[in-house]
Amino acid sequence: MLRILVYVAALVALFAGAIMYGGNAIGAWDPLPPAPTPPPAVKLAKAKPKDKPASTKPSTSTKGPRLTPAQKLWVKKADALCRESRAAAQAVMVQGNTSTPAGARQLFTRMKKVNA
Repeated sequence: MLRILVYVAALVALFAGAIMYGGNAIGAWDPLPPAPTPPPAVKLAKAKPKDKPASTKPSTSTKGPRLTPAQKLWVKKADALCRESRAAAQAVMVQGNTSTPAGARQLFTRMKKVNA
Protein backbone atom coordinates (compact mmCIF):
# COMPACT_ATOMS: atom_id res chain seq x y z
CA MET A 1 0.00 0.00 0.00
CA LEU A 2 2.80 2.38 0.89
CA ARG A 3 4.59 1.53 -2.35
CA ILE A 4 1.51 2.59 -4.43
CA LEU A 5 1.27 5.85 -2.50
CA VAL A 6 4.96 6.58 -3.18
CA TYR A 7 4.54 5.80 -6.88
CA VAL A 8 1.52 8.11 -7.18
CA ALA A 9 3.38 10.91 -5.37
CA ALA A 10 6.41 10.43 -7.64
CA LEU A 11 4.19 10.49 -10.72
CA VAL A 12 2.50 13.71 -9.56
CA ALA A 13 5.92 15.26 -8.83
CA LEU A 14 7.23 14.29 -12.27
CA PHE A 15 4.14 15.72 -13.95
CA ALA A 16 4.43 19.01 -12.02
CA GLY A 17 8.14 19.18 -12.86
CA ALA A 18 7.43 18.67 -16.55
CA ILE A 19 4.82 21.43 -16.49
CA MET A 20 7.17 23.84 -14.71
CA TYR A 21 10.14 22.99 -16.98
CA GLY A 22 8.01 23.35 -20.14
CA GLY A 23 6.53 26.62 -18.90
CA ASN A 24 9.98 28.04 -18.28
CA ALA A 25 11.18 26.84 -21.68
CA ILE A 26 8.44 28.68 -23.56
CA GLY A 27 8.38 31.70 -21.24
CA ALA A 28 4.91 31.09 -19.87
CA TRP A 29 5.83 32.43 -16.43
CA ASP A 30 7.44 35.66 -17.72
CA PRO A 31 5.57 38.93 -17.09
CA LEU A 32 3.57 40.26 -20.00
CA PRO A 33 5.06 43.07 -22.08
CA PRO A 34 3.29 46.42 -21.80
CA ALA A 35 0.27 46.83 -24.03
CA PRO A 36 0.91 48.75 -27.26
CA THR A 37 -0.43 52.27 -27.41
CA PRO A 38 -3.27 52.72 -29.86
CA PRO A 39 -2.71 55.06 -32.81
CA PRO A 40 -4.07 58.57 -32.43
CA ALA A 41 -7.58 59.14 -33.68
CA VAL A 42 -7.81 60.51 -37.20
CA LYS A 43 -10.34 63.25 -37.77
CA LEU A 44 -11.56 62.78 -41.32
CA ALA A 45 -13.89 65.76 -41.38
CA LYS A 46 -11.04 68.24 -40.98
CA ALA A 47 -8.50 66.44 -43.13
CA LYS A 48 -7.43 68.48 -46.15
CA PRO A 49 -5.38 67.36 -49.11
CA LYS A 50 -1.84 68.68 -48.82
CA ASP A 51 -0.75 68.60 -52.45
CA LYS A 52 -2.64 68.27 -55.69
CA PRO A 53 -1.44 65.70 -58.20
CA ALA A 54 0.74 67.03 -61.01
CA SER A 55 -1.59 65.86 -63.78
CA THR A 56 -5.24 66.84 -63.94
CA LYS A 57 -6.25 63.70 -65.89
CA PRO A 58 -8.47 61.32 -63.96
CA SER A 59 -6.71 58.04 -63.39
CA THR A 60 -8.02 54.91 -65.03
CA SER A 61 -8.39 53.21 -61.65
CA THR A 62 -11.08 55.66 -60.50
CA LYS A 63 -13.47 54.81 -63.33
CA GLY A 64 -14.52 51.36 -64.39
CA PRO A 65 -13.91 50.10 -67.90
CA ARG A 66 -16.29 51.26 -70.59
CA LEU A 67 -19.08 48.85 -71.37
CA THR A 68 -19.87 47.71 -74.88
CA PRO A 69 -23.43 48.09 -76.15
CA ALA A 70 -24.00 44.35 -75.69
CA GLN A 71 -22.85 44.57 -72.08
CA LYS A 72 -25.09 47.59 -71.46
CA LEU A 73 -28.07 45.67 -72.86
CA TRP A 74 -27.26 42.68 -70.64
CA VAL A 75 -27.11 44.94 -67.56
CA LYS A 76 -30.49 46.49 -68.43
CA LYS A 77 -32.08 43.05 -68.87
CA ALA A 78 -30.59 41.80 -65.61
CA ASP A 79 -31.87 44.88 -63.76
CA ALA A 80 -35.35 44.36 -65.21
CA LEU A 81 -35.31 40.68 -64.22
CA CYS A 82 -34.21 41.56 -60.67
CA ARG A 83 -36.98 44.15 -60.35
CA GLU A 84 -39.59 41.61 -61.51
CA SER A 85 -38.20 38.99 -59.14
CA ARG A 86 -38.22 41.40 -56.20
CA ALA A 87 -41.84 42.39 -56.93
CA ALA A 88 -42.91 38.73 -57.18
CA ALA A 89 -41.07 37.80 -53.99
CA GLN A 90 -42.61 40.71 -52.09
CA ALA A 91 -46.07 39.72 -53.28
CA VAL A 92 -45.54 36.18 -51.97
CA MET A 93 -44.09 37.44 -48.68
CA VAL A 94 -47.16 39.63 -48.07
CA GLN A 95 -49.43 36.59 -48.40
CA GLY A 96 -47.33 34.42 -46.08
CA ASN A 97 -47.61 33.92 -42.33
CA THR A 98 -44.40 32.98 -40.53
CA SER A 99 -45.82 32.93 -37.02
CA THR A 100 -46.38 29.16 -37.17
CA PRO A 101 -44.10 26.42 -38.51
CA ALA A 102 -46.77 25.28 -40.97
CA GLY A 103 -47.16 28.83 -42.31
CA ALA A 104 -43.41 29.17 -42.70
CA ARG A 105 -43.26 25.89 -44.64
CA GLN A 106 -46.06 27.02 -46.96
CA LEU A 107 -44.32 30.36 -47.52
CA PHE A 108 -41.04 28.58 -48.25
CA THR A 109 -42.78 26.29 -50.77
CA ARG A 110 -44.34 29.26 -52.57
CA MET A 111 -41.00 31.12 -52.60
CA LYS A 112 -39.30 28.07 -54.17
CA LYS A 113 -41.85 28.16 -57.00
CA VAL A 114 -41.28 31.89 -57.54
CA ASN A 115 -37.51 31.49 -57.54
CA ALA A 116 -37.66 28.57 -59.97
